[in-house]
Amino acid sequence: DNIAYTTYGLEAHQDLCYYEGTPGIQLLHCLKFDDCVDGGENNFVDGFAVAKRLQQEQPEHFRTLCDLPATFHYVTDRHHMEFHRPHITLDAYTNDLLSIAWSPMFEVCARL
Repeated sequence: DNIAYTTYGLEAHQDLCYYEGTPGIQLLHCLKFDDCVDGGENNFVDGFAVAKRLQQEQPEHFRTLCDLPATFHYVTDRHHMEFHRPHITLDAYTNDLLSIAWSPMFEVCARL
């Protein structure tokens, strides 16, 4: 019941945003790839570079993503995981970019 194990394409996203502690880095490793398999390509996005560009070009939108919490959740018949966090987190003292949370397929309406 995980979309990652289907043949559907996945848009750019971060895994496990519904956990309090998300992975700092994930490595993908293909053990076997048959010529008859279609797909399997991966794309990577530098979220920090995107956030910095957004901050320069659209500062109001950037602040909105820093200030409003998003609700990420994952539900199966066995469990329901949910966590609230802003899409962009800045260091409270230095204002440096600390983290990005981007996973539209696991995001629901914000609970304010």
